[in-house]
Amino acid sequence: MKMRKLWALLLAVVMVCGLFAGCQKDGTNPSTAPSTEPNTTSTEPSTEPSEEPLEVTWNNELIIGDTTEPSGDIKAYWSNNGADAAVNGFTGLSTLDLTYDTAEYVIDATVVKDWDVVTNDDGSKTVTFELNPELKWSNGDPITAKDFVRAQLLFSTPAIAENGAYGDAGYYNVGYEEFAGGETAVFSGVRLLSDTSFAVTIDGQWFPDFFEIRYYSFGPEHSGWLPSNYDIADDGEGAYFTKDGEQVILNADELANIGSTIENWRYNMDAFSGPYMRTAYDTSSMAYTLEINPYYLGNYEGQKPSIAKIIYKGVKQETMMDELRTGSVTFIKQTADASETNSGLSMYDEGIVNYTTYDRNGYGALYFKCSVGPTQFKEVRHAVAYLLDRNDFCRAFTGGFGMVVNGPYGSGMWMTKQGAEELDSRLNGYNYSVESAIAELEAGGWTLNAEGGAYESGLRYKEVTAEQAGTGDKQYPGCVTLSDGRILMPLHINWASSENNSVSDLLVTKLANGAGTAEAGMEIEQAVMTFNEMYQQHYNNQDESYYCAFNLATNFSSPAYDQRTSTEKGHPYNVLNIDNDKLHQLAVDMLLVEAGDNDTFLELWLDFEEEWNDYLPALPLYSNTYYDFFTPHLKNYTVNSAYIGTGALLYAYIEGYEAE
Repeated sequence: MKMRKLWALLLAVVMVCGLFAGCQKDGTNPSTAPSTEPNTTSTEPSTEPSEEPLEVTWNNELIIGDTTEPSGDIKAYWSNNGADAAVNGFTGLSTLDLTYDTAEYVIDATVVKDWDVVTNDDGSKTVTFELNPELKWSNGDPITAKDFVRAQLLFSTPAIAENGAYGDAGYYNVGYEEFAGGETAVFSGVRLLSDTSFAVTIDGQWFPDFFEIRYYSFGPEHSGWLPSNYDIADDGEGAYFTKDGEQVILNADELANIGSTIENWRYNMDAFSGPYMRTAYDTSSMAYTLEINPYYLGNYEGQKPSIAKIIYKGVKQETMMDELRTGSVTFIKQTADASETNSGLSMYDEGIVNYTTYDRNGYGALYFKCSVGPTQFKEVRHAVAYLLDRNDFCRAFTGGFGMVVNGPYGSGMWMTKQGAEELDSRLNGYNYSVESAIAELEAGGWTLNAEGGAYESGLRYKEVTAEQAGTGDKQYPGCVTLSDGRILMPLHINWASSENNSVSDLLVTKLANGAGTAEAGMEIEQAVMTFNEMYQQHYNNQDESYYCAFNLATNFSSPAYDQRTSTEKGHPYNVLNIDNDKLHQLAVDMLLVEAGDNDTFLELWLDFEEEWNDYLPALPLYSNTYYDFFTPHLKNYTVNSAYIGTGALLYAYIEGYEAE
């Protein structure tokens, strides 16, 4: 059976929806168009605290600061980070939307004029959409059914996968394997019916599904992705690409003809379908400039944006609150660190900012590679957990604005709230205990010294196989081959962390340099790098044989909780290299529940969390209450659910610039 990734990532890849939400990976927790600078009197962030806020000329714009550094690559078909994903949400639309008040899935009636779902004899389901004929791209081009079909086809081709993208946009559809494998030019499960209508047939293996409506989420992609002599046709058996009027398979060989066009559009696209269009990206300041898409018709209830311009920029954690005070930024999203939150609340007391708060649908963690170095062994992952007092860590980091979680979930999720009692009773809290850590290590065979004798003190070693150690330049650093051929691995964890990061600093103090860590015979070595460098190391598996721990975070950006491909052995979305058949099957089972059967889903979700908690591919550190701090000139900004997040800006306005 084919399996699938986190729905949070699917939402970014397939929906490209205008919800302004992204799966954030941040370190505190993972164009050629002319540049337009924010119109304020302060142009550079101050590095020294200011006693008084600077005078700011208020225009109809908002300057959003994000500690995740934007990269300029907004499309989630490649591994974009949380800041890029947020901008992608500002600039795209989908057939599916989330309601503002309750964060429930609905078909977007502004995009879709009519739709229908038919269950076929083989259990598959065909969804047919008739689009609003008034839809337009930001450059005035009509948005047609061909654009929605293009997204399904192009990002399922062998060529796009060869280009380094996730070539799985049509993963759930009938005929995907044959089309993605280059066996056929025709994608049988995707139909182009007319200029304004298309249909997609979802493979029956995915039903029932507790979150079934998510399969009916499709977004458009512009023709600019391909040279002008490429088009799309459908003779009745399925959609396919043409080149100079002839049917063509976009395989690895064809990439030579289309690759430069794809790369150019990827970074310099000038047509967008969502409420905003990207007009610039400044590489030096890591700032996107977004302006209202004049052709955007509104969200599911016709709501259009009124904030004329949004600057979305990277900020440094150590100076971001001062930037907020001075007006260098006018909106800081999702503070997590206690010092940041308290600083913002102090500014609120001074009348400098306003804020809104909401529970997080995600968590920060120390993520492990479960196939590399010492962390490939469960006992080591358990030992690390016992060597960190997470209650103390959470108090220090969140300042009381958060809670410890013991699995991949957040404080704002309905399952967390309804299953709170069982989570407490069924999951191991890994309370701080050097003795428990040592017991885990001894049970796991970490009982040797560097010479192969019995361990007494210092750094522990374990006899491993050549496969476990890695070979050649991929051998884990510090491994020792004895004269008798035995290979010993040191209990030395190479940890990649981002610079200027309070979570990293706390982990150094409370874990890496902790007395208990040395007492247990473990070493944790920190390698400091930029967030984007760490992100690439983790998600693209660079230097895989070296780094085996990363402090990052995950936000589940949609209500559909799907852990299938994040636990599927060998799947590219299984970035933690999880190898646990039981865990993966539980991820599958909890989705094979009829929509609306909350009790059954919750029980299966708890089973999954219990197994994950034992396997422990990551050590959860906290799930916090988010605070968004912003200029008092921003009005009507309220977040009812973290799933909506800054999507609430669609309903907000700058004082004096109310929507007519």
